[in-house]
Amino acid sequence: MILSPSSPLAVALNRQRDRYNARFLAARRLHRHLEPQPFLEHLASYIEPAVRAVAELDLEAVDRVTEALYDLSIELFAKRVLGQRPMALLVGRVFRELLPAVPELLARRPRTLTATLCNAAYNLSSQPTVDGGAWIEAMIGLAPACEDPSLFLEAGKVLAWKAGLAHYRESALAAWNSLPDRLKRATLGLSEDGSGMPLDQVAQRLSDPWWRPEGTQGAGRKKLAIVGQVGGFRGFGGPFTSPPEVVLVGDRIFAFDNALCWSLHADCFGATLQRFGADLPEGTMRERGELAAAHGAVGLDESGLLAWDDQTAHLPLLAHATGWACDGDTLAVTVAWSHKVFLVARREEDG
Repeated sequence: MILSPSSPLAVALNRQRDRYNARFLAARRLHRHLEPQPFLEHLASYIEPAVRAVAELDLEAVDRVTEALYDLSIELFAKRVLGQRPMALLVGRVFRELLPAVPELLARRPRTLTATLCNAAYNLSSQPTVDGGAWIEAMIGLAPACEDPSLFLEAGKVLAWKAGLAHYRESALAAWNSLPDRLKRATLGLSEDGSGMPLDQVAQRLSDPWWRPEGTQGAGRKKLAIVGQVGGFRGFGGPFTSPPEVVLVGDRIFAFDNALCWSLHADCFGATLQRFGADLPEGTMRERGELAAAHGAVGLDESGLLAWDDQTAHLPLLAHATGWACDGDTLAVTVAWSHKVFLVARREEDG
């Protein structure tokens, strides 16, 4: 794509041609992989739509938006966060799709807004089970309800969590609690007119990581069920070189193989593993007896019959389990034939 000389971006770049050329040349001295042609294509295809949208709203904001997006783009190219690599594609969609949809917010805080959104997109891309495109679409849909960039970014934390970043749960809930009521409803998919469950009750129910707020009116009967899985063989893009083990440390479940240890995070929106290091955390509880004393009676026999407190369920997928760990809400189970960790929870039945 060629940048039209009359486009708002081309005019803004031409006004400070020497400054922008010098900035690119200085960056290329430090990062020899930077090439002019891919960067020019990025300007025309990814920055121009956002600058054009701002120009239609506020011509006086064009120069500061252009400067912010140009400088940030150089930094992201230098770090290989922009381009055609798979983990860079969602960041590119932030420039090409999300920023043009929020010109008023972009004009007010161009660098902070763009950098934060790009960081979120990169984190979403790092999780193979997360639908980053759905997050982009949800953010675009939410934009008209956000008159302030800070509110938009706080709402974005909630939507990133809902997209599957389970390790964001705590910070996302804190962000959700700070939002106005209309955005609390919008981010969780609740009715806009305030009907249904009152927000104070929603806040209480959110303490259960396996409660889904959409369309739920009250507490229903809970049933033991396999609710997800996480992990996989490193040769196929997963984290584990051998079938993993799981262990409880404090209130956190960790999964590990013969090389690395990962913290496990899971709720109704998704499950993720976050790299912890080569060694297990201090205070590791390895014995099942300690597990039962800490979080109620959990038993799993060779056939896959699970007993958790006063409930039972036959889960053949978990037959001949090699180990398990429970944090009180989620039971993580490993089996000898898989590099996956299977997740069990007491989830409300539909209806």
